[in-house]
Parts: sequence; C-alpha cells; structure tokens
Amino acid sequence: MTRNMIIRGFDDEIHSQLGDQSKKKGVSINSIVKDAVDQW
Repeated sequence: MTRNMIIRGFDDEIHSQLGDQSKKKGVSINSIVKDAVDQW
C-alpha cells in the first residue's frame, strides 16, 4: 500500500542540492527522499 507524504520546508538551496545529487545518481528527487524516509 502506498502512502502520500507532504514534505514542507525545502528551501531553494536544499532543493538545488537534491537536484544535483539526483542528476549524479541518475534517479529522481522523489527516489532520494523515499530512500531517506525508508532508512529513517
């Protein structure tokens, strides 16, 4: 069962850093956030 999660508080700098990491890894920002939440 999937769940939707709303994340607030990403400023432009954090979003930019996530964008850079997603380009380097070849995955979406959503995938990075999902992996972080799963590990948490």
